[in-house]
Amino acid sequence: MISIKSPAYGVTLEYLPEIGWTIVLKGESVGMSLSDHRVLLSLLPFLEIGKDAILSDVTYSKAIEEFPDDLFIKAGLEHGSGSWSKFSIDWLEKSDIRGMSWLIPYLQSIVSNRKKYTQSLRHRARTQLNRI
Repeated sequence: MISIKSPAYGVTLEYLPEIGWTIVLKGESVGMSLSDHRVLLSLLPFLEIGKDAILSDVTYSKAIEEFPDDLFIKAGLEHGSGSWSKFSIDWLEKSDIRGMSWLIPYLQSIVSNRKKYTQSLRHRARTQLNRI
């Protein structure tokens, strides 16, 4: 088992080979579904830390291969704030984008919203759109 503590109290990211990655909230495994608002909010502190820092001590290759980049990216984009969207773009820039066409509406929303997002973030989102 791999266990990574979040900066948020009582939140742990765990990996079990037979189950995969899951969020544990105060001892209760709640899975990795963003339809559970607790999971979405629990992923945000990890998103801020970044994938490289989270996986820096993980040596089990299957855990690295199965790491759910898409859920972390989507959590920040679903939250919708400028700062969480920025962390999602940071993460996306370091990720393999194959199979991530679902990101197009999120990225288009960032690119087109001049009031909510900075010019820099809009340009970075456009670059990711071009990658997809």
